[in-house]
Amino acid sequence: MATAKMRILTSLLLLAISLQFEPRAQAAEGSKSQCGPWIEPAQSGGSGVSVILADIPLTARWADLPDGVKQQLQVHADNRLAAFRARWGREGLAIKQDILLRCPTQEMSEAIDDYYRKSYDTVVPQTFSLKDIKDTGLSSALVRQYLGAMAAERASLTYPSQKLPNRDWDGKSLFDSVQLPDRETFADIKTFHSILVADLRAIDDAVLTPDERGLKREALFRARARAVGAFSGDSFGGSDMEVTCEVVSLSNNVVQGFNADKGRPRIFSSDDDVLREVNAMYLHSTKLKWVDVGTLAATRYPLCMGSDADLKKFVGDPTSNNLAKGIILLQNWWLERVSASADAARKCTVYSETDRAQLWEAFSADQRSNNDGTSSMVTYRAQLERYRSSKVAEYRSIAKFALQQVFPNDDVLVAQNRQRIIELIDAETGFGLFVEKIAAALDKAQATTNGPAAVAWRAAFDGNVERIGANYVEDERKVRAMYEEVKAWIAARYVGYPIEIAPLFSKFRFNVNRASGAETYGSTGDIEFGIGIVRSKMEYYSLLLHELRHAVGFALRATAPDKSRVASDVGAAVEGSGVAAEELLLRPFLKDVLKNDLAYALYSLDYGIRDARFIGTTDATLQKYFRSDCSADGGADTVAFTKQIAESYGLTGDKAEALAVRAHVGTQYFQYIAAGVQILDDISYLQKRIDPAMKRQIDPYVLFACGLNTPERTDAYADKLKACLRL
Repeated sequence: MATAKMRILTSLLLLAISLQFEPRAQAAEGSKSQCGPWIEPAQSGGSGVSVILADIPLTARWADLPDGVKQQLQVHADNRLAAFRARWGREGLAIKQDILLRCPTQEMSEAIDDYYRKSYDTVVPQTFSLKDIKDTGLSSALVRQYLGAMAAERASLTYPSQKLPNRDWDGKSLFDSVQLPDRETFADIKTFHSILVADLRAIDDAVLTPDERGLKREALFRARARAVGAFSGDSFGGSDMEVTCEVVSLSNNVVQGFNADKGRPRIFSSDDDVLREVNAMYLHSTKLKWVDVGTLAATRYPLCMGSDADLKKFVGDPTSNNLAKGIILLQNWWLERVSASADAARKCTVYSETDRAQLWEAFSADQRSNNDGTSSMVTYRAQLERYRSSKVAEYRSIAKFALQQVFPNDDVLVAQNRQRIIELIDAETGFGLFVEKIAAALDKAQATTNGPAAVAWRAAFDGNVERIGANYVEDERKVRAMYEEVKAWIAARYVGYPIEIAPLFSKFRFNVNRASGAETYGSTGDIEFGIGIVRSKMEYYSLLLHELRHAVGFALRATAPDKSRVASDVGAAVEGSGVAAEELLLRPFLKDVLKNDLAYALYSLDYGIRDARFIGTTDATLQKYFRSDCSADGGADTVAFTKQIAESYGLTGDKAEALAVRAHVGTQYFQYIAAGVQILDDISYLQKRIDPAMKRQIDPYVLFACGLNTPERTDAYADKLKACLRL
């Protein structure tokens, strides 16, 4: 009954909201006066931000600025946001919608067709035209989807990928802004898409052609995401203009304009315009939510904040370039203000059922799933448990194999004691703890401490499992050598495909640093590879296979003469391709490199700590969202709470610290298991369908080399892949 009432209330709310946009469209039907040319409201905000910042040192704190300077900057921000609101708030959206639906110019119609040909290239042909859509409901929805994309993404549609030209909604003018966090406009754009979602769902699939159904499905994914404020497609959980992890990096949209346009972005007429835009980003009118000690710590993490590398490369060195300095100052002052807020000291955030539903809606839409609404955080929790159970079974088998390799006969471990260890293995669920628990069990079985079996067991790991991260100078050299090994293996494995992988290796840089993780830059394909945490070589080999899959895709797009013709990883494939590459290729690679069953068995068992981290971080992220208050669990704050979960998986020290940060980067970590499982399932389906004999193993590198990055369970996709594999 409660569910039925909620649906009725939701329907009434959507009806009321839709009336905000509808009257103008209805009036336009009987009056051509609504179809006059759109006149852009005058840009306000004024000049002078660059003058205000010019003499302020890079080290200046917001708290130390004179009140007059703060007030001037706030006025500039308010005026700039007001100008943005006049263009993309409810009134502006309604007028533009009328024009596009009732009397589009030829330039507008051509721009809409081009948008779908390039942005929906996996579901429409290069000859697509909106005129070919027979269903008027779908045709209207697609026009509005185009307008919604222009409103939500702004110049990010062209920066940095340049897949779409620098062309605004009217089909002729340049974009005049990037994404800006204005409270009213953000709410209006979400409302616009909520109505669009309802209208898309109302279209009967039975009246559509197969191609139209595919187009509707993809449009619904994107509309669902934007309806909950997920504008960037990054699977972090939406509310992009209201959460610190997203707001902190908004200036990167400007920096990537410098990258794409090889200088000041063409959408800005002066350096002052650039700083006016960034100032409005960080003196925003949206209200931040879900701020606590955990999310604030994550905000400073590179996955949220990024690094200064692109700023220095494309804009300039902040120590000598006033424009770069201004961008850094405005971002740093925002961080200072957020850090000083009362919310920053909150022990945890209690997420409501509505919060969880919104977060999952954003995540699943970005992952191109759940249009039928059948999944939720609750169902994902069950999926995680199934995945964990499968890993328990896998590592029990690996543990028995390792035991046999270390003790091939009864000389050190007699049959009776061996059986005791096997019984322990069959009962143990903490696969990240197998190495030490087996050592302890060996001593218990032999009624001793550091007995012969335990010593032999530990010595086998010490002698065969090499670790990276304890000695930076020496380990940097080792990792670079490992990188060359992985590249050579990939180059030899993927030959004769439409896209040659080996030549792409020279298109991006590989940089080793002291960070705790790896990151590949979408703008260039450059890899920043951290070795700040001690891990086995197998773990670092696995990361290399993952990041190289990202790098070749990004580098191909970055260096392509016509970026619109380069396929991208979409939805689950964004991270799922890297995860699937690790799952499918790591062990074959390791066997080829090691050529030693003992070493292979020990590395494989030791790798359990990596999978424990993988599952543990996902589990901690989920538990954070389901926590009812901060008084339970000894009153631990959200960072301590997630560290406790880390320790339950055998992760301590730096590994627990890293987990606690990652668990607070929105829903981002969900995608590794959710997306990895989806991509693996899709690849398995395609393998069985087109090559059950496994003449050519399908994996994410194969899909990339065929220009078919994101696997699909469609006849057309299967036919293209089969042709590429020459089967």
